[in-house]
Amino acid sequence: MTTNNTTAILPPIRVGDLDDQARGFIGILYHWVHTHWLQILIVLAVASVIVMALHFVRRLARKYCMRDSGPRGWFGVAARATLQTGNFFMVMAAAKIVTADTFAGTPREVLSLINVLWVIVAVFQMAIWAREIILGTIEHRTGGDHYAGEAIGSAMNIIRLLVSFAVFAIAAIVVLDNLGVNVTGLIAGLGVGGIAVGLAAQGIFADLFAALAILLDRPFRRGDAISYDKSAGTVEAIGLKSTRIRGVTGEERIVANKQLLEKEIINNTQREYRRVVFTLAGAMDPGRDDGGAAIDDQGRGRGRRHEVRARRFRHLRRAKL
Repeated sequence: MTTNNTTAILPPIRVGDLDDQARGFIGILYHWVHTHWLQILIVLAVASVIVMALHFVRRLARKYCMRDSGPRGWFGVAARATLQTGNFFMVMAAAKIVTADTFAGTPREVLSLINVLWVIVAVFQMAIWAREIILGTIEHRTGGDHYAGEAIGSAMNIIRLLVSFAVFAIAAIVVLDNLGVNVTGLIAGLGVGGIAVGLAAQGIFADLFAALAILLDRPFRRGDAISYDKSAGTVEAIGLKSTRIRGVTGEERIVANKQLLEKEIINNTQREYRRVVFTLAGAMDPGRDDGGAAIDDQGRGRGRRHEVRARRFRHLRRAKL
C-alpha cells in the first residue's frame, strides 16, 4: 500500500470562500453601526478634525514653497516633504488614532483591516518623505554660492531614479514582512542580482559615482580652467559618464570621470594670479645706433622704476617702524 505524502504549499483560493468572508464582514459592520451609531458619529467628527488639521499643515507647506524667493534651507526641505503627504494617508492616520481607544467598540475584523491598510500606507508615505528629504538635501548642498547652478540639474534625473528605486524597494520589503510574507529569499535574490549587475556594469557605476562626487564635492565647475596629468583646458560640460574639456589648442577632450578624479587636478581659475614664461626673440642692427639707444632708454627706464619702488618700500618700512 502506498501513501501520497505530497501536500500543497498554499491552499487553493476558492471564490465561494471570498464571497462568504465578504458577506460575514458586511454583516459584522452592519451590526456595529446599528448598535454604536452615536459613538461612530463622535469618532467620525474627531477624525474629520484630525484630517482638517493635517490639510492645514500641508497648506502652510504649500504657501511656504510658493514664495517668491522659493524654499530656502532646511525649512524648505521639510516643507517639500510635507507637501507630498497624501490624502489617503491622512484618512488612515485619523482612523488609526480614533480606533486606538475602545470607545466606539470597533470589531476585531474592522481593526484588522485598518491595521493592514495603515501599515501599507504609512510605509510608502515614509518612503516618499525619505525620497523628498534626500533629494532636497542634495539640492540644498549643491545650491549654495560655492556651487554651479547647472550641477544638480544635469544629474537630478538619475539621482531621483536611484533614490526612488532604493527607498521603494525597501518599503515593499517592509510591507511584505509585516503582512507575514517570508522575505528572506527575496532579499537574498535581490542581493545576488545586485552583485551580478554591479560586476557587469562596474565601469559605468564607477563613472556614475565619480560624477556624483564631482557634483557634490565640486573640485571644479563648468567654465573653470584646470590642469590634470600633463594636459590643461577649460571644462565645458560635466556629464554622468565623462567630462568634456576644451584644450588650449582648441581640441575637445572627453575624459572619464573616474579617470579624471584619480589624477591631481589643479584649478587655475581659483588662482589670484598666473605666472607664464614667454620667450621673446628680437633682431637688432648693430650698424644703427637708434635701436641700441632705445634699448638703453628702456633699460634706464626699468632701473628708474625699480629705484622708485625701492624708495617707496624703504619709506613704508620706516613709517611702520
